[in-house]
Amino acid sequence: MVRQRGGAPGTGRADDCAARRAGGEADAMASGTHIDPLHEGSVATLQRGVGAVPRDVARAVTHMRVNMAHAITAAELARAAGVPERTLQKHFLAFLGIPPLAYLRQLRLAAVREALIHPAEGVTITDVATACGFAHLGRFASEYRRRFGEPPSATLERGRAAVPTRSAGPGGFAVARKAATLVVMPLSVVDGARLEARAVAEAISAQLAAQLSRVPGLAVSLAQPGRGRECGGARYGLGGLVVRAGDRLRVLLRLLDRSDGTHLWGDAFDGEGGDPFDLQDRAVGAALEAIGPHIEGAEIALAQRKDPGDLEARDLILRAMPLVLAADPDSAEQALRWLREAMEMDPADATAPALAAWSHAQRVSYFRATDRAGELSLARTLASRAIMLDPGSSTAFVAASGVALAYSDGEQAHALMARALAIDPRSSWGWERLGWLDCFTDAPAASLGDFARAIRLKPRGLPLANCLAGIGYAHFKQGHYPEAAMSMRKALALNPRAMWLNRILAPCYLMLGEHMAARRALQELRESCPAITLTLVVAALPRGIPSHGMVIADGLSRLGLPP
Repeated sequence: MVRQRGGAPGTGRADDCAARRAGGEADAMASGTHIDPLHEGSVATLQRGVGAVPRDVARAVTHMRVNMAHAITAAELARAAGVPERTLQKHFLAFLGIPPLAYLRQLRLAAVREALIHPAEGVTITDVATACGFAHLGRFASEYRRRFGEPPSATLERGRAAVPTRSAGPGGFAVARKAATLVVMPLSVVDGARLEARAVAEAISAQLAAQLSRVPGLAVSLAQPGRGRECGGARYGLGGLVVRAGDRLRVLLRLLDRSDGTHLWGDAFDGEGGDPFDLQDRAVGAALEAIGPHIEGAEIALAQRKDPGDLEARDLILRAMPLVLAADPDSAEQALRWLREAMEMDPADATAPALAAWSHAQRVSYFRATDRAGELSLARTLASRAIMLDPGSSTAFVAASGVALAYSDGEQAHALMARALAIDPRSSWGWERLGWLDCFTDAPAASLGDFARAIRLKPRGLPLANCLAGIGYAHFKQGHYPEAAMSMRKALALNPRAMWLNRILAPCYLMLGEHMAARRALQELRESCPAITLTLVVAALPRGIPSHGMVIADGLSRLGLPP
């Protein structure tokens, strides 16, 4: 059972949050074993804990996706959802913000754009529009231009010029969640190498392809020997070399951006020739931990370099991710602007509402929300929407966990986080949020390990300031004030806009007897948030700090912080 709020530290948090076993889950993934600490049927239970998802909305959206090519009426959707039309209309407006048929049009337009950006060989605009349910082509072209700012012919032309062709799947056109593409090349061996080295090379290539195919957001293929150049559709390539020197084997791996040859990651592994399995396991394990973050970082950098006129929903989400994780109010506001646009552009995507849910929750914690209850309610709705759109999204459950914590429901937050890390044990954001969750639910010592793992898994280009702030918070909660102050200062150095960190840094300086530094920190806090009061700062202090709460409150009051 999950841990009750306010219970003793370390007592049974959702399989000890199941995330505490995530190191074992990573090993299990490497061996091909699937671990899910929460039963599949529990998704609906968790979702209800975030915010009630109208079952009729989920049924209607599923019906839209399956029958997109057919003419669909409001009455048909209501029958599929099992409710009267008026009820379905009401629930769509409350949960998705638009009526059912308007949402269907958004789905269809997004499906068309996806198919035109990545066109199948010989496909025409008429083919795509018809397959996505548009019967009136003139009206379709007008709606498309109005929505995306260009005619469909311009999108198709750009798609044909930019990417290799692909064939449509048996289900016709649909909005496919875009993924980074990786081809695993057969590892090379030196001419004349022994059979043993060749066997190691083949085994590592096959195991890498099999295990990397389980990484969320990554589409992986294994090139056939001698045919690596034919995998033109994959942007990233993983290859390497196996060499033998005496009784030892060396495996060299490297990850490249195949579009321009940029080296993204590489490493070398040595082992005894008589024990090739140990060498193989170490090489594959290191690659599994490194490749996902490096590709994600490269994808973020690519989206940031794109021309604003060419941005797709996924590009907007990738641009927003560093801002969502930057841990300051201005970044959260800009992220929300991009995420709202991404949700309009691709209403079937789960990542945008998940990140938007967390950004709305951040607005509350940064005192930017004029209507705290309304802001949290919107965050809850968006988190539920993300889970409904993709119950296999780790990001959706991480966001939902953060929203649950904003509601002070530590028990539910741990259950949601257990699900998130069961789906993706290598989620850097999951480990970062688990660190904060452990801090807030009386396990600060455990949170230090969470943050360390989050930093190790963090993709290039994503900020570290919030992890360092969490480390400082964990030290502060344990009464380790020098360590807390040092971590908070490092976090502020990485992100000077995160002035809310002074809510902890000023009390920390007080406990260290550095009253001038405490005064400066408090002044910066009040300049960035004029509405801050002693009550709000004290409320943000960790529960159970070593009997110093009154000392801090008195010290802040003496420094001029209003009650």
